[in-house]
Amino acid sequence: MAKAITRKGLLLFVSVLLLASCSTQNHSKASSISGNIDGVSWFAFNIKAPKNTSLFGIKCFSLVNCIAVGASNLSNNLYSSKADYKPVAFFSNDAGTTWNESSMKLPSSAAIGILSSIDCYNTSCVAVGGTDPTGNGSPIVLISTDGGKAFNPVTVTGISTGAFNAIFCYSNSDQFAGDCLLAGQSGKNTNTSNMLEKFSISNQSFSSIALPNLTNSFVSSVECTANSSCVALGGYYNSSQNVESDLLRSYDDGSTFTQQNVSSLPPTLLSVSCTKISCVLAGADKTKVNSLGTPIGYPALFSLSTAGNSTIKTAISDTTGQGLMTSVYCSYDSIGTYPQCVATGGLGTSNSSKSVIAINRNNVWSEAQLTVSNASLYSITCNVSAKYCFAVGNVAPSSTISLPEIIKLTLK
Repeated sequence: MAKAITRKGLLLFVSVLLLASCSTQNHSKASSISGNIDGVSWFAFNIKAPKNTSLFGIKCFSLVNCIAVGASNLSNNLYSSKADYKPVAFFSNDAGTTWNESSMKLPSSAAIGILSSIDCYNTSCVAVGGTDPTGNGSPIVLISTDGGKAFNPVTVTGISTGAFNAIFCYSNSDQFAGDCLLAGQSGKNTNTSNMLEKFSISNQSFSSIALPNLTNSFVSSVECTANSSCVALGGYYNSSQNVESDLLRSYDDGSTFTQQNVSSLPPTLLSVSCTKISCVLAGADKTKVNSLGTPIGYPALFSLSTAGNSTIKTAISDTTGQGLMTSVYCSYDSIGTYPQCVATGGLGTSNSSKSVIAINRNNVWSEAQLTVSNASLYSITCNVSAKYCFAVGNVAPSSTISLPEIIKLTLK
């Protein structure tokens, strides 16, 4: 198997790879930039936010209600200690026209940290993360039942150290409606175990899902489809202390997972989303180690059948520069000629990065670099019925200023 991204720093891996350093000033909305990709128009704008905010996750749970989560860096240095990060969230109730910061109550152990992902069941939205950007602190779980205006803490039981990197919530039509899968790792440093927890929104309880016993491992993404098939992505340290990609699959709607024996996994796997016939995996191809000691390669997308075989095919590999495809959203039931999948990522490092968006329409991928300079995108969500997607990340208009970025794509 090929080398994957290291677990250490997993919550902020994209920041380390793609963002510029930041100042401690407050900034409001910056100039808007727009464009068009394969008939899909996009509009980029910044929101008023605390100093040096990055957004790592976003979810829209109705035609007009969306929530974005991330962290604010309170120091002058992006690569500063964990004490400089504060979890933040923003909500919109007008389909992204305006955004406001959420009020947030944190557990006593989570005054610092980041929120890495969010998902919703009806109007209940759950945000997850950790108190330490390197994953060596305690997991954070927050819940909002008012459209993101306020978040309250959930007591995480049975896990003293670790972090949650991603969350997937089952839909109304599923047998586990009202439950969510939380993906991450327990433990710290090089003594971690990959972790999937089932979380009940109604009674706010946790139950562990048994996973293959891998030493020093993590789970970075998980998704289930309407045919009871689930895919979880992650990585682990092998006996030679090299980090390898890992692919776990479930055929009983996430009750049990088994490790898939794939002869050649992609070097880096970060995000997964599925249609009826296949899943798309986002990550990197042909990995090499950058100056920070972190594996990085070409931004790439891979296809995986939702059937019994685990053959992975490269769907797109951008060899124009180093970077990552960080997030992908696929519509399970595609509507007309609308794109089946939309993916986001970035090219470059530090203050020379460019945002990348890739669109799959009728099984043909097209890709474009956005004209927003020094920007990176980490997460995307779509509402096909409302004909839009939102991607979130960070933009650095100068080497000393960093702003949260939200891009709205109008589907055609």
